[in-house]
Amino acid sequence: MGERHRLINRLRWHLVRIAPKIEAQLGPAALKGPRIRTRLARQLGQLPATPELRVAKAQLRRINAIEKEQRELFSELTELIQAHAPQLLEQRSIGTVTAAVIIGRTAGAKRFRSEACFARHAGTAPIPANSGKTIRYRLHRGGDRQLNRAIHIIALGRAAWAPGTRAYIQRKQSEGKPSSKPSAASNATSPDRSTTSSTTVTHRPSHRPPRHPHASSSRPPQPSCPALANPQIATRP
Repeated sequence: MGERHRLINRLRWHLVRIAPKIEAQLGPAALKGPRIRTRLARQLGQLPATPELRVAKAQLRRINAIEKEQRELFSELTELIQAHAPQLLEQRSIGTVTAAVIIGRTAGAKRFRSEACFARHAGTAPIPANSGKTIRYRLHRGGDRQLNRAIHIIALGRAAWAPGTRAYIQRKQSEGKPSSKPSAASNATSPDRSTTSSTTVTHRPSHRPPRHPHASSSRPPQPSCPALANPQIATRP
């Protein structure tokens, strides 16, 4: 996916130089469509031969080859997932690539003794950051980031249709959290257990009176140099 995106950007840069009118007719994501790429190939074939045109045609052929390889790999992944864990593809918001990431990065769910261990492994469990009577949590930046991203994608998909996930997000928004906070993947995918990882901040009231610079002590400042504190040391030969 990344290589295709880079090739598309380079191809459009070449089109700006050799055929700006053709490039202006293309939308932001136009080259992702096979029909538009076929039409672009016909248009490039009508231009006079130049080194830049040859490079543009080669890039267009490479983009088509990557698309073909992607479809073949997608089909193979679908067959493997259907044989290994078909229940994942039966769930909404879980596609072939997301299911493949979960299977590959988890390496067997039975090796985790609890859901909390899996949440820590995926980086979705919040980390306590309490201070005195102040109870708060911060996001876990560690764990498997690819697995974390896959679970986050599932959470975003469930937020559009799952009643439990939507109710959880509305509850968190009513508590004053921004829209980006309630979509933590560990909570949105399991709304019934959202209370175990909710971020609750309790501020400790402060009754301490204001401090004054000289109110704590009436003693004069003491010299830091021993010679100033004891004049006999300074006059000693």
